[in-house]
Amino acid sequence: MFAWLRRRFRPSPRPSLADHPHGSTLAALGSLIGGTPERPALYLEALMHRSFARDALRAELVSNERLEFLGDAVLDLIVGEHLFRSNLSRSEGELTRLRARLVSGRHLGRTAQALDLGQYLLLGANTAQTGGRHNETILADAYEALVGALYLDQGIEAARQFVESTLLQPGAVDQIIEQGDGNHKSALLELAQSRGFGAPVYEVVTESGPPHERVFAVVARLGGQPVGSGSGRNKKEAEQAAAHSALLLLRANEPPMSASTERSNGVSPAP
Repeated sequence: MFAWLRRRFRPSPRPSLADHPHGSTLAALGSLIGGTPERPALYLEALMHRSFARDALRAELVSNERLEFLGDAVLDLIVGEHLFRSNLSRSEGELTRLRARLVSGRHLGRTAQALDLGQYLLLGANTAQTGGRHNETILADAYEALVGALYLDQGIEAARQFVESTLLQPGAVDQIIEQGDGNHKSALLELAQSRGFGAPVYEVVTESGPPHERVFAVVARLGGQPVGSGSGRNKKEAEQAAAHSALLLLRANEPPMSASTERSNGVSPAP
């Protein structure tokens, strides 16, 4: 009798992804995110561009824009915490700029391209025909939406593991740091002030080459001491190169250079 009752009230088996209309896509996404989607509809929504929902003429279809909004917030938290824990010597301003570059549309789009996320997108016919699967903005939005879906489906730790294994790979982060935002002078000024030094001073030490191909050599100084040098086709370019050189020196100091340790590194603090 009890055996009959167990058979009678046995829970129905969970539907297989193979039986889902988009089962192959969801299975491939499962490999991408490192687990089986518990709520498949969330992931299909994350992949659905507004052009698909518009072309389908079905009111119940929702594009990925709301999940993109959520994923953007989740990304800010995950990337911000990662940078906070792994860059103990960087100032608030440096961390903010670094996070902005890591979650920029350009970096998100390139990450999505590396994952081949475009092949899974649900796009309207015209958007697909005009290169939508390779569009950096569409891919970046889909990556954010996918993070939002993963957060809702499996929680913050699953979302963190996915982001750290894709967007925050050590090589990718190092490359972003090395490239910087191009304004090395502003970064050097902020870093120097955060460590107790005055504003950097830039000095042109040599000018060479013919008038139409001048080369300027510049030294960056803190407290009168040289901390970086660089050259360029004009003074502005040379100063940026010198500032970049100084940034590399200051960031390489362990413990971080400060007014209390300047003598050990050959730099005098500003009066």
